[in-house]
Amino acid sequence: MRVLKNIQNRIKGNLVYGVHLHLKVEGGYKTEVLALKRSGENISVLKEDYIDSLEKLPKNALVSLNLTGTGILTKKLDSDVLENGVDGVLPNGRPEDFIFQSMNLSDQSKILVAIIRKDLLEKLLKEIKEKNLWVIDLHLGITAMQNLLSLIQDVNVMSIAGMHLELHEGKLNSWKRTEENKFDRYRIGSELLDSNQLLPFGAGVSALAVDTDFHLPEMLQQARKESYARKYMMTSQYAFLVLVFVLLLVNFLKFDALNKKHTELSSQLQTGRSLLVKMNQLQSEVDEKEAFFVKSGLSDQTKMSLYSDRIAKLLPSSVRLNCLELNPLSGKVKQGKELIFQNEHMLITGVTNYPVQFNNWIQKLKKEDWVEAIIRQEYYKKDQNKPGEFEVEISITK
Repeated sequence: MRVLKNIQNRIKGNLVYGVHLHLKVEGGYKTEVLALKRSGENISVLKEDYIDSLEKLPKNALVSLNLTGTGILTKKLDSDVLENGVDGVLPNGRPEDFIFQSMNLSDQSKILVAIIRKDLLEKLLKEIKEKNLWVIDLHLGITAMQNLLSLIQDVNVMSIAGMHLELHEGKLNSWKRTEENKFDRYRIGSELLDSNQLLPFGAGVSALAVDTDFHLPEMLQQARKESYARKYMMTSQYAFLVLVFVLLLVNFLKFDALNKKHTELSSQLQTGRSLLVKMNQLQSEVDEKEAFFVKSGLSDQTKMSLYSDRIAKLLPSSVRLNCLELNPLSGKVKQGKELIFQNEHMLITGVTNYPVQFNNWIQKLKKEDWVEAIIRQEYYKKDQNKPGEFEVEISITK
C-alpha cells in the first residue's frame, strides 16, 4: 500500500507552489509565493529565489491558490446555517452565483464562512490558466490556516494578511481586520516562516498532505483531475521512453555481443576454410606421391638396398658408376603420357677404360642368386682419349 501511495503521490506531483493573491480595490493583486516539496512523509519549503509574480513560475506548475482582499467576504455564522444549504448565508443572493468555503472555530456552535463571486473566481482562474499554470487547490480568506493552527505552539495572537487572529487550543477563536502590518515569525515543525508566508504555506500543505476536494468548486475539481491526468500521461510517457531506452540498450548490448560472436565465428570459419583448402591440396599431393610410389614399385617390400650394396661390393676399382636406377622408367618422359615403370629392374650406367674388368664384373653379377638375367649389356667408346661408357640392365628375381 505504501508503494501504491508513493506512485499516486508521484503522479499527482511532489512539488506545489503555494500562491497567496491579495486582491486590490483598484484591480490586480499582490502576490506571495512559496514552493513546497513532499519527500515521503515530510513537506519542506524550497529556498528558491523570491517570486513576486505568477509570470516567474515555471510552465505547467501546480498551484495551490489562496485568495484574500477585495471580493472575499468572511462571515461568522451559526454552525446549523449550512445544514439547510447556503441559502441562509446570502438571503438576498442566488447561491449558484457564489463559491462558499467554511472553517471550524473553537466555539463549535459557530463557523467561519468565506465567500467569493463565481464570475470573479472564473476570471482569476482563466487568467492563471493563460499563464500555463494548473490550479489544483483553492482556499478563500484564512481557511487555509485550519490545517496549520494546531501546529503553531505557544501562540495565541497572530497578524496575517490584514487580519488579527486570536487562537484558543489550536483553533481560531475570533478575527478582525487590521491596518497594522505587523512582522512576526512562526515555527511550524522544522520551518521558520514569516507572517506573510503562512497563507501560501497553508495552501501548499493542504494540496500535498490533505487528500480531499469537497471544499473545491466543481470547476476546480475538474481542473484538478485534468492536471493529474496530464501528470499521469507525462509520467507514463517518460516511463515508456525509459522502458524503450532500456529495451534498446539491452538490444544493443545483445546485438553487440552477438555481432562480436558472429565476427569471431566468421573468422574461425574463414580460417577453417583456408585450412581445409590447404589440407585438400596436401592430400592431393600425398595421393599423387603415393600413386607415384605405387607405380614406381617403391611401395612394395623389396631388397633393393641389399642388391645395391652387392653391386657396389662387386664393382672393381677400375669401373666407376654414374647412375643406379631402381625400377627405371620405360621409355622417355612425354607430356600428357602416363609414366610406366619397369618393376624388378635395375639400370646401371658408368665409365671404364678396362673393358675386360667390366666383363668380369658382369660375370660376377650373373652368378648372384638375386639376378634373374642381364637383359642388356652395352659398352661403347665415343672418344679414344676418354673412358668408355656402359649401360647394364638387370632383371631381379621376384
